[in-house]
Amino acid sequence: MLNANSVIANRSEKACPVDPHSSFQSIYAAVQRYARVKLRFLACADRKAELTADRQWVGRFLAGGAAERREMNTLDALIVGRQ
Repeated sequence: MLNANSVIANRSEKACPVDPHSSFQSIYAAVQRYARVKLRFLACADRKAELTADRQWVGRFLAGGAAERREMNTLDALIVGRQ
């Protein structure tokens, strides 16, 4: 029978990308990878916010500018992790 504690425990086990019995080095490496991914995500999100705040850039993008579309597609791919 499921209860709230078992559901929470199952979710946290699935969310953990590292085996809890791993060595310190493997846990540290996983944390470092996560930090790099998080920083890249934040940088891309900041760049996307800058672009969408620029009225001239948005005008070129909406007019079908190839360079603007390419940049937005690249940012979107990096944000969702499709490098």
